[in-house]
Amino acid sequence: YFWDMIFMNIESKKFNKLLNNARVYFSKSQFFEAKEICNSMIKIQPNNPDALHLLGLIEFKLENGNKGLELINKAININLENPIFFLSKGTILKSFGKYSEAINNYDLAIEIKPDFQEAYFNRAITYYKMSEMNKSYNDFCTLIKINPKSSEAYFERGNLLSINNRDSDAILDYSNVISLNPKNTLAYYRRANSFRRIKNFNEAIKDYDEVISQNPKMSEAYCGRGLTNIAITKLLKINKYNEALSD
Repeated sequence: YFWDMIFMNIESKKFNKLLNNARVYFSKSQFFEAKEICNSMIKIQPNNPDALHLLGLIEFKLENGNKGLELINKAININLENPIFFLSKGTILKSFGKYSEAINNYDLAIEIKPDFQEAYFNRAITYYKMSEMNKSYNDFCTLIKINPKSSEAYFERGNLLSINNRDSDAILDYSNVISLNPKNTLAYYRRANSFRRIKNFNEAIKDYDEVISQNPKMSEAYCGRGLTNIAITKLLKINKYNEALSD
């Protein structure tokens, strides 16, 4: 019995090393290499849920979504307590446009792990795709309570607020993104657009200037700055046509 336990421990370490190697290849988008390792692992342990789950993600990345879903379902049937499995299943279903089924799986992931940030984020995005704006907003709010430094959540909530003509609130979220990541060009651009819509033209110009400074090839920023200068000319009676024409 003692030697059996030693042998099992050695085999378990070897298996975990293979699993970690496969995950490294997956993280580097070297999916065929990761798949080869996973297949060798499943030959050793056909019902290992972690190997099945990873292989399912690999198949999904290789555009074999149905095969990926089949493998992840198998992993879930073996282990119903891993929230990551439900998150992955939801992601695949979302990619199929099966939003209600995706939501159900994100619900299950959150039920198992109530502070699961990725599940809240993906559920919020899925609610948005379903035009369930209030539910999407609430999920972003919950996520920000869990992680006040989630720049992605602030950014997406800002987009949601902006679309719903709540530009002043959107500006606060974009500002939080910029505070967390001053090199987020898109946050400056979206904030500039919101400033322009509420007629805070000076702040809009500053943000468009920052965007152009960070990314001189972003044509949308030149267009936005030009539109702002035209608005200044028309509404404030300050001639900015030359600046608008130069953009």
